[in-house]
Amino acid sequence: MRRWIVIAIMLGAVGAPGGAHAGELHVAAGLDAADTSWKGDSAGYTRLEGSYRWKRWSVYAMSKGGYADVDERLLQHIGVGGAVWASWRGTRPYLRLGFTHQHENPRAAVDADPAGTLLGYGSGIRHRGGAGGGVGMQIPLRDTKWGDFYVEVETYADAMLGEQGPAWYWGAGAAVGFRYELGRKK
Repeated sequence: MRRWIVIAIMLGAVGAPGGAHAGELHVAAGLDAADTSWKGDSAGYTRLEGSYRWKRWSVYAMSKGGYADVDERLLQHIGVGGAVWASWRGTRPYLRLGFTHQHENPRAAVDADPAGTLLGYGSGIRHRGGAGGGVGMQIPLRDTKWGDFYVEVETYADAMLGEQGPAWYWGAGAAVGFRYELGRKK
């Protein structure tokens, strides 16, 4: 196992651009549309995400709030993981993998205990865990002295454990964000 970690670090160092690089902070907000493995079920989400990128690697955290058709479910999704980045024709494509945790709240449970639902302790909440990944691209829009504004597009899939809900969610989304380059000369 240690050998694979060393190989991964070496590949990251070789594939990374040269020069001093203190890293980047990314923050974005957007909308997602998803289909699920349940027949006739689809979902819509709002998304807020943040990440720290160093050379070609990053760690991210994302939070989504949404609604799905079957059971009229309110969805609360949290994801954390890592990504590998590239540079292609002025854009920033990436591949991300991570872990997910989602609350699925039927409408009746939301109506009975709105505060408990929002805070994650209400009765009727179905806690789901799993793994997910996505392929996306950031397209820079406007450069500033601190970084740049960008549009991000992504397609993704999440596999969820347990039988309380759909086994799969897959979809696509778009977001707008800002990339702050740490240590950039102003």
